[in-house]
Amino acid sequence: MRSYLYIEKLFQNILKGSKTIKGRVHFAPHLGSELNSDNLNHVLTETLGKDSHKKQYPLGIIMPPAILSNSLDNSIQLSGPEDSPVIFGTESEKRIFNIDIAFLDTTFYSSGDDTANEPKNTIKDINKDTNTSKHRIVEDWYDMDVVARDFIRALNGTIERYDLQRFITIYESDEDSTPERITPISTVGTDRVSGVYLQFRVLMYEGCDINDYTAESFKAITPPDINQKIHEH
Repeated sequence: MRSYLYIEKLFQNILKGSKTIKGRVHFAPHLGSELNSDNLNHVLTETLGKDSHKKQYPLGIIMPPAILSNSLDNSIQLSGPEDSPVIFGTESEKRIFNIDIAFLDTTFYSSGDDTANEPKNTIKDINKDTNTSKHRIVEDWYDMDVVARDFIRALNGTIERYDLQRFITIYESDEDSTPERITPISTVGTDRVSGVYLQFRVLMYEGCDINDYTAESFKAITPPDINQKIHEH
């Protein structure tokens, strides 16, 4: 069964090739509150491993995806001999994941790059007369918009290159001819990060495997008597 873990790994592998993000993308299990300084370091450790625990921008944060599924059209059945039946779903499952990714960078200053030995907390494009940044927030929007658009292109290219269309594809409905939406965001959280919010949907195809029941446990299920009085006033 694919789902969240596959999406996370696929996106991380694609964004490892990004010159800007360098693989720094992870789920935000707390709906983005990780942008608080203390929480983000903890989540990076959990998601990217102990060697990647240092908070560093730019990065991508994936909000917990809501799923639309056709599970209600599916059911469990048994097949084969009575003493050793096989359990399976009656049909494969289509699952639509609503993907929301924030691509973020620090506003007005650089967080530095450990791999390039860049200094931290340096002012971007400094105005030496005022000691302030000439790098405007709209330029952060632009930089992260480039990341978002190229990520979608890289995702499509990876799906095509490895013939993954049977398993995963970017979802386009008949009503929505422009499946991606990019929204600028500014000075978010205690780190005051800016960038863009990318929204799109992914369609994944699941097999007929049943993972949470065995043939024996499914056969042992008995419904309560439909005529039984459950509660009396």
